[in-house]
Amino acid sequence: MTFHLQQPIIVKLIDPPRDPTGLADVLLGALGLTGVIVVIAVVLGIVLAGVMFWMRSRSTGGAEIDGPTPAVKIKPGPYRFLRRFVRQA
Repeated sequence: MTFHLQQPIIVKLIDPPRDPTGLADVLLGALGLTGVIVVIAVVLGIVLAGVMFWMRSRSTGGAEIDGPTPAVKIKPGPYRFLRRFVRQA
C-alpha cells in the first residue's frame, strides 16, 4: 500500500479592516443636525448675553435726561380708585 503525501493546507488569517471613524465622528454622528443646532444656539446665546452686558455697562444709565422724570398722572375715569395709591404732585 502506497501513500501519497499531500501538501499541507495553509490558511492565513488576516485581521478585518478597522473602522476609521474616531470618537469625534461618532459623537457628531450621534448628535446629528439637532445637536449641532443646539450647540450653535447655546454659543450664540452666550455671545448675545456678553454683547448685551457690555452694551449696558457702557451706557450712561439715563444720564442724558435733564431733571427728574415726569410724574405719572392718572386721568379721572374708570381708574379713579387708583388715585389713593399714587401720590399727587
